[in-house]
Amino acid sequence: MMIFLLRSIKNTPLILLIISSILATDISQLPAAQIRCPDQFLKNGMFLLKKKKTRDALSTFNQIVHNFPKCPQAEEAQWQLVKYYSNVARGNNSDEYYQLASDHIKFYLFYWPNGIYRKAVLKEQDWNQRSLAPLLMRKSIFISLLSLALLIVVALTIGSK
Repeated sequence: MMIFLLRSIKNTPLILLIISSILATDISQLPAAQIRCPDQFLKNGMFLLKKKKTRDALSTFNQIVHNFPKCPQAEEAQWQLVKYYSNVARGNNSDEYYQLASDHIKFYLFYWPNGIYRKAVLKEQDWNQRSLAPLLMRKSIFISLLSLALLIVVALTIGSK
């Protein structure tokens, strides 16, 4: 009975969303003709993010951006990626996440240079650069001190011979 019901409504985007969520299929595996609008997928990504299912939400946003690059939902999905990685980078003070945030910011600005989130993305870019500067300075100081220590060890080793 359930299979018959699913066959009779297989072209409904909402049903496809539910089925793909249940079966854990990503939207890139669904035939493009059956997916008319990624709006439901964007809503699903937002829902997953609110439910703290971050990995699934980020995967959904990435799929929207890559499978529907010309849809308005792609810009929204990319903005969600920028916000997430920028917030995580600042929260963890991690250069790895700053780099991910920077990559998503560059991607957004390249594909949507006049997008509706442009000002907010530029603000995130500025904030990330300011937050990253002290982290890079600490690394630079550490590398300089490490280099100095190595030079002292080499000098002492050569001097003792």
